[in-house]
Amino acid sequence: MASNLTVGFLGAGKMATALAKGFVRAGLVKPEQILASDPSEPAAAHFAKEVGARTTAFNPDVARFAKVLILAVKPDQVSPVLREIREEFTDKHLLLSIAAGITLARLEEGLGTGARLIRLMPNTPALLGQSATAFALGKAAAKEDAELAQKLFSSVGVAVQLKE
Repeated sequence: MASNLTVGFLGAGKMATALAKGFVRAGLVKPEQILASDPSEPAAAHFAKEVGARTTAFNPDVARFAKVLILAVKPDQVSPVLREIREEFTDKHLLLSIAAGITLARLEEGLGTGARLIRLMPNTPALLGQSATAFALGKAAAKEDAELAQKLFSSVGVAVQLKE
């Protein structure tokens, strides 16, 4: 899988760092297949050091680089981030949101009808590779999208598909 998968993190905080490290440790991607954005230089620097991946301060750069985007920002930052990437977001993209409390309907509102979306809620033991992640598919998400989410998030614990 690592040969062509590109993963972008919109937000480079603790959870994004833990997930990226898990994906790399599991051999799902190499550090050069990951790009993270964060306006906080300390967060970006920590992510780069821990994961070995590149970072940027600009969210659209991440959407141009990766086809799998992980929305890893605080809930109050979701709408501005979605506005920033909307022009770059295509039917080739899959957005995996770990933003707490943000519904699939709100994500679809931000990216448009037909966006491939999955809402996930990993818990803090992901920092230790012991997460229990529940995930729900958006209307346009395909079976292959669910399989990818399952594979990625199983690398940091267990992942279970549920209805939202």
